[in-house]
Amino acid sequence: MKPMHSISGGRPWPWILALALCAMCGGAYADDVEEFLIQDAQQRYFDLPLDARSLALGGSNIATADDLATVFGNPAGLGFIDHCGASFTYSRDEINGDEFPFTNAIGRDYDVGTLRIALPIRMGGTVGFGYSASEGETSDLQDTEVDRELYNFAYGLRLNPCMSLGYSFTWVQDEVDGRWGDYEMDDGYRHTLGLQCRPSACTALGLSGFYASGDPESDIIIIGPQNGDRESWGVELGGAWQVFERTRLTSSVDYVSYDLDSNIRLANVPVANLVPADEDGQSWTVRAGIEQKCCDWLTGRVGYLYRDNTYDFKDPILAANLNDSLDYHAVSTGLGLNICQNLTVDYGFQYRFLGDGDVTNTVTATFHF
Repeated sequence: MKPMHSISGGRPWPWILALALCAMCGGAYADDVEEFLIQDAQQRYFDLPLDARSLALGGSNIATADDLATVFGNPAGLGFIDHCGASFTYSRDEINGDEFPFTNAIGRDYDVGTLRIALPIRMGGTVGFGYSASEGETSDLQDTEVDRELYNFAYGLRLNPCMSLGYSFTWVQDEVDGRWGDYEMDDGYRHTLGLQCRPSACTALGLSGFYASGDPESDIIIIGPQNGDRESWGVELGGAWQVFERTRLTSSVDYVSYDLDSNIRLANVPVANLVPADEDGQSWTVRAGIEQKCCDWLTGRVGYLYRDNTYDFKDPILAANLNDSLDYHAVSTGLGLNICQNLTVDYGFQYRFLGDGDVTNTVTATFHF
């Protein structure tokens, strides 16, 4: 989790000052500024956490997964789960401090814990429950702290041996605090619909779409209370193929749209003098992964991700200095260990080619009942 850029109609003015300093230096740090601000803005939306297996595969398995990853993924996969299970995931994300200059070597580390539970029910189908909590600390001059909680309910129903439908609802609470003020969204809601088709034992296809919205509020020291409307929607299409007895290929492509409607209202200034602070953007992501079963107790995984981001801040200060675009590559790897019949442990590592490199380490323990 990263500290906020778009604050529901307010802006973190210390970052604007730093941006102006970058501009005065002739644009040498333009790419670094874009990386920070675009990632930062998108973090205030409605993304869901990955488990270790999914991270190792670059997220390419989410559309077609039929394990506990579907609780925060494509809910249709729950329809193919016929046993009870629970998993706990711990993730550590380290954001490189070179991404944003002139701020005392800013760096961000945050810890994420996620619980997933799947329970088949007598009336048919499988229900899933998920909870995720994130806590982030930022080594900036503003003592910025980030807290985020997700509460998730999902249901998947197998219509026939080859097809399943699913729905999930996620409640998002997001909070960012610092010396500059605070930001809070306690009414973010995400609805996800999913479909999976398995025409053969070697092939799986998945499609999902979501719509999410929230009404964040902020209170910035030099501006005062603000509010706005945040919306996002997206679609994902993926496939998985068992190409050899021990080798599985996964791939997916997804599109996400971002939109923030808000105004900056300065304290003691008439409403007629509102300053527009709308934002919008979109991202395309292509993912691929390979899963190789080395032996009965060990599985190896590698993954790749390419993301194309565009984000329009619609702000004369920012627009004058940014291209409002960010493309990056990421590679990942990991292992899966079958400890016993009822317990598996997975590890995933991702390296993102941003700045001097951002990394994520994730461990998941899954219990089968």
